[in-house]
Formats: sequence, C-alpha cells, structure tokens
Amino acid sequence: MTTIESKIGTIKTNAGRVYERISDLSRLEGLKEQIPQDKVSDWEVTADTLSFTVAGMAKVNLRIVEREPDKTIKIAGDGAGMEFNFWIQLIQADENDTRVKLTFRSELNAMMKMMFEGKIKSGLDKMVEGFEKIQ
Repeated sequence: MTTIESKIGTIKTNAGRVYERISDLSRLEGLKEQIPQDKVSDWEVTADTLSFTVAGMAKVNLRIVEREPDKTIKIAGDGAGMEFNFWIQLIQADENDTRVKLTFRSELNAMMKMMFEGKIKSGLDKMVEGFEKIQ
C-alpha cells in the first residue's frame, strides 16, 4: 500500500466552518479555478461526487464514503487505471486555527508509483493551499 501525505495547512477559522465548506463537494467548485484549464476538463460535481478528466486522458471519479463532523471526510475514487482513497483530516488547534492534512492511499506498483507519486503529492498540496483560503 502506498501512502502519500500532503503538507499540513493552516486555516484561519474554526473546524466547524471548514467542515461545512468541504463536506459538500459542490462547494469545492472554486478549486477548479486553481487547476490549469489544459489539465482538467469535463468537471462534474454534486454534494457527494466529483468527476473530471485529467489532460484529456484519464477520467477520475471521487465519492464521499464517510463524514465525521468537524474532523474527517473520507473519499473513495478511481481513475488512471487505479482505485484509491483519501481523507481530509481537520484538527482545531485554537478558536480560529484549524490544521488540515490530506492522506492518499492506493495499491501502486513500482512503475505507477514512480510516475504518479510526485504528481499526487503536488495535487494534494494544491488542495491544501485552496483550503487555506477558507474564511
């Protein structure tokens, strides 16, 4: 099992507010703007699902499988020939200080790990940067 973790981000609001914003995938529409338009197309989003095509090649499908209010959102997905899951962890450090970290897990063979590990890490870090803008 390959595990890839994002950097830890700091959001200057409470965990409840962050959870409210990110536990409904349709509220993440703004993240689309963070991704270069030549990298993602066919963006479709609902409260529980998100799908898009990466660089005209691989369709990625995400769905929320578990929510723990103000703490964790677990997401299962498939795309680029692999199944994976990741979760978003929230820790309220202070009244207006929430830490966020994303963790990705998948069975990647050595070749896939070499090809995708850096891109996945970069994508997770970009998501954290987007979350840090939540107010």
